[in-house]
Amino acid sequence: MEIPEHGHEPVLLRQILELIDPKPGEVILDCTTGRGGHAAALAQRIKPNGLLLCLDTDSVNLEYARERLAGLEVKCRFFQANFAELQDVLASAGVKTLDVVLADLGVSTNQLLSEKYGLSFSIDGPLDMRLDPRVKRSAADLIATLPEKELADLIYSLAEERYSRRIARAIVEARRKQPILRTAQLAEIVRSAAGHVPHGRIDAATRTG
Repeated sequence: MEIPEHGHEPVLLRQILELIDPKPGEVILDCTTGRGGHAAALAQRIKPNGLLLCLDTDSVNLEYARERLAGLEVKCRFFQANFAELQDVLASAGVKTLDVVLADLGVSTNQLLSEKYGLSFSIDGPLDMRLDPRVKRSAADLIATLPEKELADLIYSLAEERYSRRIARAIVEARRKQPILRTAQLAEIVRSAAGHVPHGRIDAATRTG
């Protein structure tokens, strides 16, 4: 499995360690392990008898973290799971109490920079946007099947996009001609529907994405 090297150093690591003050022997849950930046530092603090539970929905990043933490003198367990599945994870690990829970919400830099996720309109890639491969429907599936009103409501509720109706109408018209399968395709449709964006304003394609 090819795992990109970029995008795995947390920017507020020192402040987080000072705030949660992990100690040897503690049981810590990293809800959003990503590429293991926080996890590696936490493992150093709780060794040798601590336990670190590492969760992430992204199997690629989780494998990267597993390799990064290999050889550390602390027990680490890895689960491909969303933090919403916490109860199932704790039951599987046989853990009843936690000393520290860390959740660094958001996407990782490597996910934004990799075309395979389809998260960036500045890099053409498949219109996927799934971090968790267990999710059945991709962004392309939604674009292809949602009725115009539902598309508009979704764009407005998630992005607060004032041109949501116009954009949804343009998407529906475009998909009648050909499937929308690439991020560059969708970006062009959105930009055309939203019109010119003044210099310094957020790209309409970024808002919609």
